[in-house]
Amino acid sequence: MNKKLIVISAINFVEGGPLTVLHNLLDAFNSINSNNFRIIVLINKKELLKDYHFDYIEFRNSKRSWFLRLYYEYIYFYFLSSRLNPYIWFSLHDISPFVKSSYKLVYCHNPAPFYNTNLKDFFLCPKFYLFSKFYLFLYKFNIKSNDYVIVQQEWLRNEFSNFFNKSNIVVSHPVSTTHKSFNISIEKFFNDKLILFYPAFPRSFKNFEVVCEAISLLEKKLQENIELRLTIHGNENRYSRFIYRKYKSLDSINFVGLKNKIQIIDEYNNASFIIFPSKLETWGLPISETKELSKPLLVSDLLYARETVGNYDMVNFLSPDEPQKWADCFKAICDGNFKFSGNTLETPAEPFAKDWYSLSLFVLNL
Repeated sequence: MNKKLIVISAINFVEGGPLTVLHNLLDAFNSINSNNFRIIVLINKKELLKDYHFDYIEFRNSKRSWFLRLYYEYIYFYFLSSRLNPYIWFSLHDISPFVKSSYKLVYCHNPAPFYNTNLKDFFLCPKFYLFSKFYLFLYKFNIKSNDYVIVQQEWLRNEFSNFFNKSNIVVSHPVSTTHKSFNISIEKFFNDKLILFYPAFPRSFKNFEVVCEAISLLEKKLQENIELRLTIHGNENRYSRFIYRKYKSLDSINFVGLKNKIQIIDEYNNASFIIFPSKLETWGLPISETKELSKPLLVSDLLYARETVGNYDMVNFLSPDEPQKWADCFKAICDGNFKFSGNTLETPAEPFAKDWYSLSLFVLNL
């Protein structure tokens, strides 16, 4: 019996969240062990991956330039697909390539085109500002050739549907496990000092200023009972320099710099609350990581955050544009007047995959 061929294209995934996406998906496929399919992974270099029982084709020059990247997607892959004759071509990085395949899928995980940028973004993060404008056209190009477009959240499905008039959009939550929810008293997490930890790389939409400004609004005596730990040094880029210069005089704010995965877990464990005031995410990995550790959360009151939090008791949602609300919340915690609001998530409409394993089953059953 001839096995059906699945090509998974991820030639631009070399680090961070995108590489985690690839690992999670391949873990899911690997756990199924279907004898009906053969999988070829298109990757920058195969040493980035675990020892999966898949075949690989390397594209070590894929990140040298956007021109080369687009050449692969729109020219080279057409001839490669003609030679391989795949049953499914699954592109993991936003672009809808020109390929020949029985089924074509694209995984879209960059929310930048749907963010309302402003002059602050232009001056503090010019690359992100321009990228957000360009990416909308990149998404649109050839998107109708796909049998399915896969996104991480319901709000993204709605945006894609509105912008591109697409109905065949799958919501797939990028999680590996089902999180439990616990109703635990705040006294467990706050003793002598309230430690707030915000793990994020400095980009303007990460919205560091709302929590820094909140600290500045507190009385000096209350500030002495709080430590805000931020994973920036203040020299990473224009935006981090802006944050550091404006708030470095506040003793309550500790610029701890970027951390590796082990150090991040230590920070989670030592923190009283994990905070996540970001204005834009496709998911928000620190939210999921916090839930895995059963730690309390303070997050932006935005659609992405409510869907990522899911069913969870130990969470409160705050406006990402109102530092006074965050300051009032910090004060309530210190005064012992804080209560969790909690969150309940409605299951997204079909087609929906609740985790990576469900997504891999969806693909294999096409």
